[in-house]
Amino acid sequence: MFLRTLTNVGYGCVPLIIGGLLHLALFQIISLPVQDHFIPARVAAYATAVALVNAGVAIVVLLWCGFLWTSGMRHARSLSAHQALVTVFVPVGLTIGAKIVLLL
Repeated sequence: MFLRTLTNVGYGCVPLIIGGLLHLALFQIISLPVQDHFIPARVAAYATAVALVNAGVAIVVLLWCGFLWTSGMRHARSLSAHQALVTVFVPVGLTIGAKIVLLL
C-alpha cells in the first residue's frame, strides 16, 4: 500500500526539480553587477527583488505539487476529492503561509 502511494505521489516532486531549474535561470538573469556590490541601496533593492522572485516561484511550484499530490492521494488511497485535498492542503498550506509570512 505504501509503495502505491509513493508511486502516485512521487510524480508531485517533478515540479520541485523544474522550480529549482527555474530559480537557477532567474537568478542568473537578475544577478547583481559586480560594481554594485558596494552600494548599500542597490544591494537592499536586489535582496528585495530576489526575495519576491523566490517566494513567487516557490508558491507557484508548491501549488502545482499540491495539485499533483492531491490526485496521487486520491488514486492511491481511494479517497474522495475533498479528503485528498484536505490531506494535501495541510503541508502545502502551511508552507505557503510560511513563505508569505517571511515576506512581510
